[in-house]
Amino acid sequence: MNDNKIRVLLVNPGEVPKTVELENTLDAMQKAVEGYIEEIYIADDIALICNETGKINSLPLNRAIYDDNGKIVDIIA
Repeated sequence: MNDNKIRVLLVNPGEVPKTVELENTLDAMQKAVEGYIEEIYIADDIALICNETGKINSLPLNRAIYDDNGKIVDIIA
């Protein structure tokens, strides 16, 4: 893998997640989410990058975030 690229799991609404390579830049991440990015840390070494205004802009709901007890705590749009 090129040093200027990162491997990510791209999870689009209604699609099977797929591994892709992105340029390791803010611009590339913003293009991937079609807007400003928001980082949500799922674990120490796992970050979810999504569209910061996805819910405000009524983007399609994508995936749920669960707590340790299996209860939905948020849904990513």
